[in-house]
Amino acid sequence: MLNIRRSHDRTSCLTKRAALGTYFRGSKDPYVQQWSLNVQHAFTPTTMLSVGYVGARGEHLIGDPYRNADYVPTAKRLQLRNNIYNSVPVDPLIASIYGCPADACPGTIGYLPYPQYTNISDMISNDGWNLYNSLQVKFEKRTSKGLNIIAAYTFQKNLASANLSALANAEITPGSLQGNLGRELAIPGTTSFSGSTIEDPDNRRRYKSLSPDDTHQILNLAVVYELPFGYDKHFLNQSKGLDKLVGGWKLSQNWNFQSGVPLVFTSGACNGISCKPNLIGNLSSGRGGKSRVQLENQWLNPKALEAPFGSDPTVIKEVTSGNNPDGTPLDFNTLDQWWVFGNIASNVGSARSPGYWNADLSLAKNFYLSESRHFELRWELLNAFNHQNLGIPKTAWCLPPNADGSTDAIYQFGCQFGKITNVQTDPRAMEFALKFYW
Repeated sequence: MLNIRRSHDRTSCLTKRAALGTYFRGSKDPYVQQWSLNVQHAFTPTTMLSVGYVGARGEHLIGDPYRNADYVPTAKRLQLRNNIYNSVPVDPLIASIYGCPADACPGTIGYLPYPQYTNISDMISNDGWNLYNSLQVKFEKRTSKGLNIIAAYTFQKNLASANLSALANAEITPGSLQGNLGRELAIPGTTSFSGSTIEDPDNRRRYKSLSPDDTHQILNLAVVYELPFGYDKHFLNQSKGLDKLVGGWKLSQNWNFQSGVPLVFTSGACNGISCKPNLIGNLSSGRGGKSRVQLENQWLNPKALEAPFGSDPTVIKEVTSGNNPDGTPLDFNTLDQWWVFGNIASNVGSARSPGYWNADLSLAKNFYLSESRHFELRWELLNAFNHQNLGIPKTAWCLPPNADGSTDAIYQFGCQFGKITNVQTDPRAMEFALKFYW
């Protein structure tokens, strides 16, 4: 696939160059290994408990799509810093493509492996991997005395390489909302100097972390209970006519509890190469004893992070003003803190979104006309208790203005870090249904 597009560079040259998108053949085919150990025990003829371990590992999986192979290597960028934009000699053919003198073309061109292209995109990379481990417990009580129960609990952890789910997130679930749970997969943004969705494309292992959809604990409970009214039941069992009205009703319950997913953080104050903050504390601390309103306003601890260039007040002042303490212009090439990657992981397991629980109820009865024909009347309540689960907090890190109202690169007006402004569930919904089977 070959596309032609216009491209801007720092010298304001405007030329036509080619953007090449292709599929690089991987060295090995994708594969997944799975293993499990399960023990079951029947306590009674109708009651069973199952406990098991389930694991899986995937190798050579599809990672982030549209990865740019034509970028300035990280080592060269860190070596030259802002000098990378200085004019440098290039091959005359390359200079003619860019429309600049061969001895004075933009410096970045001179360090690209394929300077004749705007980018070379690997449409689907296959160097992704994941490692999954889980404890799975299941309790089942088969129908007896009108009661049937199935409870399933999972305690799990899923590690993954950077952006393993980026393709599915982009192609399958636009907007990142995952079904009616409102789960959001937060994928890091594209950096300014590489086509990959990680900041250091030469050290992808730096971004090894939990999978963005890692849900630490899940509990599902399904209960079906035949109400004890009517013929052959404990109550109101003396009239067949009354049985047609009150007998045979079944109450179904579906309960779902889940812990939150790990969050992705960016910094409102970037340095020369990174918009990821540094993790210096516990992002989840300080929640104890807080009301729901307080949690909505501050789900995360802002003091647990700092800008990628650190928290030294002198450096912050220099970065904000662009001047040295003596008032002379700041040379960012000499400021080492300006050329350090933020240390926070891609998905932070210690700072998860709020947990989730929901209950759906239904009451149903069959009215038989014959063995092959009957009506089914059903009353359903979705989110029966009208419980509103807190949504995803704001994860772009910043701090509110200083006590005197002053602002800088970190202390910003309108800072909403850690604030929750949405919910994961819809309000309670009720519906009645009548079906005829024949």
